[in-house]
Amino acid sequence: MLLLKEKGYTCVMISHKLDELFAYSDRIVVLRDGCVINSHERSEFDQGLIISEMVGRKMDNLYPKEEVPIKDEIMRIENFSVPHPQNASKKIVEDVSFQVRQGEILGIGGLVGAGRSELVNAIFGIIEKQSGNIYIYMEGWEVNIRNPEEAIRKGIALVTEDRKVDGFVGGMSIEQNITLASLKAITEYGMIKALKEKKAALRYFEELKVKAPDMDVHLNTLSGGNQQKVVLSKWLMTNPKVLILDEPTRGIDVGTKYEIYKIMVDLARQGMAIIMISSEMEELMGMSDR
Repeated sequence: MLLLKEKGYTCVMISHKLDELFAYSDRIVVLRDGCVINSHERSEFDQGLIISEMVGRKMDNLYPKEEVPIKDEIMRIENFSVPHPQNASKKIVEDVSFQVRQGEILGIGGLVGAGRSELVNAIFGIIEKQSGNIYIYMEGWEVNIRNPEEAIRKGIALVTEDRKVDGFVGGMSIEQNITLASLKAITEYGMIKALKEKKAALRYFEELKVKAPDMDVHLNTLSGGNQQKVVLSKWLMTNPKVLILDEPTRGIDVGTKYEIYKIMVDLARQGMAIIMISSEMEELMGMSDR
């Protein structure tokens, strides 16, 4: 883009990543709800002011982390190894061990390709591990997780890295997506009870403040942030003990990021153990207990 600028081209860059805007823009125009709010020349760039114009309110703290009681260890991973997806003779995860406690937000960092997603996908049973043990202490013993269904039964939930690929079904409604991982809770004799489904989904639709006219709207018509709220609602309906969030704010604007962070803090306060994978160092530092 800078090379194009040097050649005399005019470039218009659309982004909600402020560091990117500040690095490359000569002028920033702020839009909110389809309207121009303000325009700033480079000499006037102010992160706090631009964020407040984007979201419609002043935000003094981008990372609303609060100290909550951290209690007993709830899950322990020991000596986990996962084969490389393209080279069976290598391991993409080798001999990894960690534990997470009730009320704790455990951050996992690393470069793309370091094995972060492969580690949690193997824990959740999406891909096969080579070796390793999982201990869930509220289950009282070591657990053997061979697929996601078993992981859900043991109280583990995973919000995957790419929601559009494996997080939701775009052609289904918000209501149907929220209940997708909890069908047994809303069925009788193999038939979905419509009233039961609507009541169950409405709770999370309202609690997570999904912005949509109603729950019949197809999910692929929503913004990335509201799609992520629905995906999170789907997993919260399973009543997990351990919630794994793989890049939870990827492709989300700064205002919705703040809302996701607040939800994480509330869940930790309720005693849930949270594992957060992130490529953003500021996010890891701002939201993790460890």
